[in-house]
Amino acid sequence: MDYPEMKAVTMLTRGVNPGLVVFDLDWTLWPFDCGHEVQGPFTALPRGIIDSHGYSANPYKDVRGIMAALVDAGVPIAIASRNPDIVMLESLLRAITFECGRGLISIWDALPSSAFIRAHSSGSTKGKTSHFAALKEASGLDYDQMLFFDDLAENIKYAERQRITCVNVVGRGLSWWGLGDGLTAYRHVHSQRLALAATATATATAACDEAAIV
Repeated sequence: MDYPEMKAVTMLTRGVNPGLVVFDLDWTLWPFDCGHEVQGPFTALPRGIIDSHGYSANPYKDVRGIMAALVDAGVPIAIASRNPDIVMLESLLRAITFECGRGLISIWDALPSSAFIRAHSSGSTKGKTSHFAALKEASGLDYDQMLFFDDLAENIKYAERQRITCVNVVGRGLSWWGLGDGLTAYRHVHSQRLALAATATATATAACDEAAIV
């Protein structure tokens, strides 16, 4: 393992992990616009994944390892994409496979269920607020238990307004460095939340004790 991979894998085994890690697709998991720059169905060959015209359709180089690490750490994953072509996306997500404790599986197989892929245009909705509302319902988790990776600043901005911890991967895609940064940011927010809760509890207890004395 190189340094960023070792750091991220170690972090996943030590400390609090997100309840759900959510990924954008185009320019986040892979370096192209699926459906426009490459066309399904996609085929996995020994030399890599190709589209229906024989063009390369491989993900960013760290994606497979990151997915394996998350699965092995028991961290659920989900998809939030504005690309509405679910058939095309499913074909590519099934073609991207990786080795983990469960054996050889695809990213599609790693999703808890089909409810955890939200692939549609949001219409007038800013960012991906409707995507996350659906993921919140499907997972039963609050927004502040999610970690989100995307390449668009607008999507990051609106997700942060929902109290979601975010990492902008613009220009580089998902990487081990990005995963490590995301876990660090999530744990910082989590510790702040615990500190605020402890302060609120202490204040409430003090107020009750004071009232009892009076």
